[in-house]
Amino acid sequence: TPSTESPNNSLTHSLTMKFTAIILLSLVAATLAVKPPTLPQSFSVEESDTMEIHQGQYSVDGNKVCCTVGDDCKIQLAQQAGNNYIDAENQRTRFDLFGSDQSIFNDFKTGREYAVVNNTCQDWCPMQDDDFGTFGIDPNATLISSSASCGQNETCSDWQWKDVILGVIVMDINDFFVTQKDGKWIPVAQTTKLTPFGQPIGQQSSVWTNFVPGVPAASHFNIAGLSSCKKSNQCNQNSNSAFSQLRLFNRIKNKMFKTWAYYQQQ
Repeated sequence: TPSTESPNNSLTHSLTMKFTAIILLSLVAATLAVKPPTLPQSFSVEESDTMEIHQGQYSVDGNKVCCTVGDDCKIQLAQQAGNNYIDAENQRTRFDLFGSDQSIFNDFKTGREYAVVNNTCQDWCPMQDDDFGTFGIDPNATLISSSASCGQNETCSDWQWKDVILGVIVMDINDFFVTQKDGKWIPVAQTTKLTPFGQPIGQQSSVWTNFVPGVPAASHFNIAGLSSCKKSNQCNQNSNSAFSQLRLFNRIKNKMFKTWAYYQQQ
């Protein structure tokens, strides 16, 4: 049967389809153009950390994680705050605990994690092939919100991504919050749901204030006794040693998952 559609209707339909395709392509291009901001890799900052780790036969009741008496279960809750110094150029970090003379110094070039008291090395633990890594937002992160609440009368951009190994194993799920001040992006907070080797075990959060970009002064890393410092026999972050909590935070928040997993089994 011959078509009864007029040439004008056919032309109008064709133009409509073309304009629709152009609009859709423009929307896709705009979405792809949204890239996360890059942040300085060397800096000094005041940092407040919280952590909850649960293992074994635990149960969840609302926002509570519980162990039943007699079950093979362990729950760790911890908080800390201090000054954090990140020197990406020399692949080293230092965290000074507020209200204490204790510090943790990481030297990724030598693969050693040092326990420091009053700026003097006490002992060190071998890292387990963890890389220095990068600070900030993964380049493939997704913008979840550009108006997320992140403090009193302050809004942030919330970027989310997963750290994956072997293409399929999710090590953690991150939400990173940034805001702009004087035209520059400033990190505000990060929340990490911990799923090492695909097993959910808890959450770690960091909040940052007084962010100062740039390589920290070398004096922060001039620690007495490094050359004669002894290897520790208490590297287990689950021990009752004075540095067990500092080591636990250090390994999780710096994504030293190989080191964390190794000593978790000790």
